[in-house]
Amino acid sequence: MITHQFGHALEDGTVFVIFEGTARQVGQYTAGNAEQALVFYTTRYDNLLADAKLVLERLKAGVGSISGAREMATKLKAQFEEPNVLGDLSVFGVLATEILLLADAVAAERDAHRALAREAALLRKEEIAKEAETLATSNKWKATQARFEELLAEWKRLPRTTKQNDEALWVRFKNARWAFDRARRAHFAELSKVSAESKATKTAIIEEARQLATSTDWMRTAKRFQELLNLWKAAPRGNQKDEQKLWNQFREAQNAFYEARSKALEGQESEQMANLEKKNALLQRAEELVPVTDHKRARSAFKKIREEWSKIGHVPRKNVKEVEARLSAVENAIKEAELEEWRKTDPNRKAFAASTASKFQDNVDKLEKELEIARRNGSSEVSALEAQVASARALLDAAMKHA
Repeated sequence: MITHQFGHALEDGTVFVIFEGTARQVGQYTAGNAEQALVFYTTRYDNLLADAKLVLERLKAGVGSISGAREMATKLKAQFEEPNVLGDLSVFGVLATEILLLADAVAAERDAHRALAREAALLRKEEIAKEAETLATSNKWKATQARFEELLAEWKRLPRTTKQNDEALWVRFKNARWAFDRARRAHFAELSKVSAESKATKTAIIEEARQLATSTDWMRTAKRFQELLNLWKAAPRGNQKDEQKLWNQFREAQNAFYEARSKALEGQESEQMANLEKKNALLQRAEELVPVTDHKRARSAFKKIREEWSKIGHVPRKNVKEVEARLSAVENAIKEAELEEWRKTDPNRKAFAASTASKFQDNVDKLEKELEIARRNGSSEVSALEAQVASARALLDAAMKHA
């Protein structure tokens, strides 16, 4: 027999532990001699003691398992009834008591924390449900959907409260979320419908624009392009990607027309400037007929000038009224000479002259009013109106001489 501080071992490997003055068999080690048997069972004791101390330390650190700690205390107390280790069993009693007391304290603390957490979770879930109900009518679709996802993720992270409270609050949250989602789907379904209608309308506009792109009826086609642009602006907006693509196609057709028109108008401008030079040359010849000394010769010469004038094309728009006014002034001078001749031969010339002077005066008054308005508005027609007023005054003066 080999003795030990807390027991002994027989030669057949049977080991006993002494507890409370009584030797109790802990087991028999058949794989070796008595000395090896003592080592085997003392090692068991050391391992169990180490495990118990680890459980105690984890409890003190606040990370231990309550159920695991209580299982360890039960295992330690079991050594008093059926020991299977060799060592000071009284230590196990102290450890078991300490573990149980600490486990109860930690459990109570954790219960308190859980209660507080459940209370906080209940308050937060009520806040989430309330916010969800506020968001249910929002039309900020992207931001609100993202916020609902955030609230749902937060809800899942929160601890459970009571079944009744959780279910009631979840129904509120779920219904609000569904209401928003239904409205969102309806909105985007309507957008899809509007987008399809917009695309169809704008595709039709593009088709017409492409047909007009090669037109040389500059004025009418430019007006139609403006009408198409107004129709485009009045049409609802569609899908952003489609919008940009369709707009680019419309602009391409529009630009093709306006570029062609610009080139054509550049050629027309050059031609019109040449026409202006020709008409200025004719005006110089016509104005040499004034003052009229022989109205018949002047009329004949003026007729030829008129014929040549009619064969010349358009002049720049800004010059039209001026050249026409100068030509009219010469014609009026010839008419005045013819009228003067008629006065000399007509017995009723004085009455007619007075009537003519009155008409010329009315014409002068009218032209002067137009001139005053043009000057006030800064119009480009001022010079042409000035020429017409001068011509009308000259006729009036001539008429007054014979009135």
